[in-house]
Amino acid sequence: MSPWNNQLIILGNGFDLECQLRSQFDDYFQTRMEKPWLCEPYAQWKENPDDPENLWDHIFAFEKENNPKSWKDVEAVILKWVSCKGMNDYVEIIHPIQKRYSFLQKVKALGGWPLPSSLPERISYIKDEDAFRNLLFEELQLMEKAFEVFLTKEAASLDYIRKSCNLFRVLRDADTEEDPRDTSNYILSFNYTVPQPDKIDSSLSDFRIACWRNVHGRLGKDHIIFGIDMNQLPNQQKSNPAVLQFTKTYRVLRQSGDTSVKEESVGLLEPYRIGENFNTIKVYGHSLGQADYSYFKAIFDRIDLYGSNTKLLFYFPSDHPYIKDGLYQQITGLLTAYGESMPDRSRGDNLMHKMLLEGRLALSELIVPDLES
Repeated sequence: MSPWNNQLIILGNGFDLECQLRSQFDDYFQTRMEKPWLCEPYAQWKENPDDPENLWDHIFAFEKENNPKSWKDVEAVILKWVSCKGMNDYVEIIHPIQKRYSFLQKVKALGGWPLPSSLPERISYIKDEDAFRNLLFEELQLMEKAFEVFLTKEAASLDYIRKSCNLFRVLRDADTEEDPRDTSNYILSFNYTVPQPDKIDSSLSDFRIACWRNVHGRLGKDHIIFGIDMNQLPNQQKSNPAVLQFTKTYRVLRQSGDTSVKEESVGLLEPYRIGENFNTIKVYGHSLGQADYSYFKAIFDRIDLYGSNTKLLFYFPSDHPYIKDGLYQQITGLLTAYGESMPDRSRGDNLMHKMLLEGRLALSELIVPDLES
């Protein structure tokens, strides 16, 4: 029996979706499609400085029409447009915007309506791809703020708060050999949310959380971010500041001046600071995709996944059993990629076999009760 009892819980968007939070990008973008700059081009309207016309609205509308199967993958869309090699690649989004406003510009010249938005004028000043990337970055930060406003409103629902608290308790206590009251829980969340038990006559201390870290920002606390994985960039672009500013590592580092972020970063690795380890790592609701691979690799390196006794437990909800087969493939892909990165490739090739023999790797059904209770 281990002299300590620590578990790391990794949460993906599947957690919030199970709690019926409208947190997917297409939920948000439905509200953007109602904006006047994506509707009737000749309608008279005035730009709201708190919610201005956004270049990314046009980009995602373009992607939705031309790539209906993949347009909702925010990171992939950002990567596509940031890694364009020249201004010719941006023409297909610039030209429609300029054409859209050409009529209004003629009306303005005749003393009619003023242009409702500054976007077409700002685009007209762009002369090279890095200048366009800088504009994309400015617009991305505005999109993040708009998404945060949308999600904050959705997450304020008492129904969501109740369900998220109940689901977290179930996940926290699943397959816990020790007394749950003696377990220290460290949370790494790829969501922007955090349970709010105080809103339902409970307390966060009841959750026995040693550290809760939202990787890409938390609603109401840190500026939330959308970003890309640096490893997905072409090598020649990894040193370009105009491209680098879009990477998750850069964005998180830029926010690290916040004392609260520094404290959480240290807190998540507290067991190692005092000579302990994680007994268990639980993963729920994460797609295990390439975009977040670097985070998993860093964790696996730190805990010595091959040589330690740490269990790696993946879960799927009992009310969605059909996702089980897909998760087997995703888990295999994640651990195969990690094994290939290990200095000793023979160990890397044997990683999954060793963990299975030792009973340290499993995909299990999480019995999801009535989350209303």
